[in-house]
Amino acid sequence: MPHSKQLLTDMIHYFRPALFSFILNLFATLALSSLTVAHAQDGNVDSKIEGSWKGTLEIQQADFRLIFHVERGEEGELIGTMDSPDQGAEGIPISAVSVEEETVVFEVDAIDGRFEGEWTDEGALEGAWLQGGQSFPLELAPAEENGASEPERG
Repeated sequence: MPHSKQLLTDMIHYFRPALFSFILNLFATLALSSLTVAHAQDGNVDSKIEGSWKGTLEIQQADFRLIFHVERGEEGELIGTMDSPDQGAEGIPISAVSVEEETVVFEVDAIDGRFEGEWTDEGALEGAWLQGGQSFPLELAPAEENGASEPERG
């Protein structure tokens, strides 16, 4: 019996790092799973971004209207396009749409641009358009679907 006790002690000592790593990974996996389930159950977190959003970018003495169209893709992911009517650009692909709690990000890789904003109490997005190493204030408001491509000038 003393020999088996020593063997057990040796095995515990030998496998302790692997066991610790396994337990740590198990807890991390369970924590991430619960966050994913919580996010999936709270569909309002990212469903309120679906639709069209318009705003006016003021750069020096020129105004540029921007419109972002966001919808669900075939696999449930958020996808979209961007229009810049004053520059004659329509349907620029949004590379990534991310919504995390109060923060919304539109990545537009085709023009090396990015919108980062936070929800306001009025249901708009207040943030900045980042492009070419510069940052410009930009507020986006929900656009009406039957005129989203030509918002009024601000």
